[in-house]
Amino acid sequence: MLLVASALPAAWADTGWVEIRVTDHRAGIGDFDAFWVQLAQVSLHPRGRPRGQSWVAIMQQTAAVDIVPLKHGRWFMLGRMSVPATRYDAVKVRFGDVRGELRQGGLAEVVPHDSTVLVDVTVEPETSRIILIDLYVEDLSDHQRGQYAVKVREIQANDAAYPQVR
Repeated sequence: MLLVASALPAAWADTGWVEIRVTDHRAGIGDFDAFWVQLAQVSLHPRGRPRGQSWVAIMQQTAAVDIVPLKHGRWFMLGRMSVPATRYDAVKVRFGDVRGELRQGGLAEVVPHDSTVLVDVTVEPETSRIILIDLYVEDLSDHQRGQYAVKVREIQANDAAYPQVR
């Protein structure tokens, strides 16, 4: 995990925390005994800054997580990081290693789709926010036999409680 510790503007002297969680949308995951996802990087974009720059990388190279059990409101916490207290307007997700173990045996060819999602995240000083990254697996058999894609379905920033899967 990467904690933000670089030279920050004086307005960002206060910090809060962001908890990154992943969950899985039910679509497509039924073909798998296990579907391992690693996030290469999760970044936040401060509101009012130029879109092509100013991203704050808050997490890098997470452990691989099997998302098959993460359906029906269950989630897995990837980590909790200290971040500058400010308003953010987007979350960027880059995938690392992704591997799908098919129910009928063998490994699936999986294409990861990195995403930038516009979402309002306000981190107040000395408070925590939850960023829930909802993933889904899409069957691409219509285009390429035996190929799947993993994508970000949506990202929520809230304090909603979901049962945790360990």
